[in-house]
Amino acid sequence: MFPAPVRWSIVAVLVVVGVWDLLTPSWSAVLPLAAATIMALGHWRYSTVWFAWRAFRRDDFDKVQELLARVPSYSHLTPQCRSTYDWMMGAVMLHQGSLAQARHYLERAVAGNVRTANNRSIIHLLLSRTALQQGNLELASEHLAAAAKLPHRAPVDDVIEGMAAAIDSVRPN
Repeated sequence: MFPAPVRWSIVAVLVVVGVWDLLTPSWSAVLPLAAATIMALGHWRYSTVWFAWRAFRRDDFDKVQELLARVPSYSHLTPQCRSTYDWMMGAVMLHQGSLAQARHYLERAVAGNVRTANNRSIIHLLLSRTALQQGNLELASEHLAAAAKLPHRAPVDDVIEGMAAAIDSVRPN
């Protein structure tokens, strides 16, 4: 995905070409004007989630929340973008200590169209952490088991082990 200034420059060029083609009696003007419209709508519909994802990867939760607040309509997002939105909002709420809201968003994310099994595993780990902080050891263990069963990258194994140790340290003997 191009940065916003590049996208808007391309849109401007397409509009100029389309208007230029309109001056001649030709149907070819429709193509650049349609492309400009599609690019502008794509920017309006998806860019804030994509930029929020970049901030999320840097652990900049304030920026993530700010960018996700700009999403014009949650229902217009694709299923994959909705899951990503819910995942990021769940992580923001967890970071802020709003456990009930975090659980709500993360459960919606894990039930949705998550892009990879690794991402679904990470969401289960966040749900496990949320349940542990709420004192629900059984639910924390269920989400931990679900995360462990899914295919995931090697660094996630360390997080799974750490979460298992955290659950075991709280579990009554």
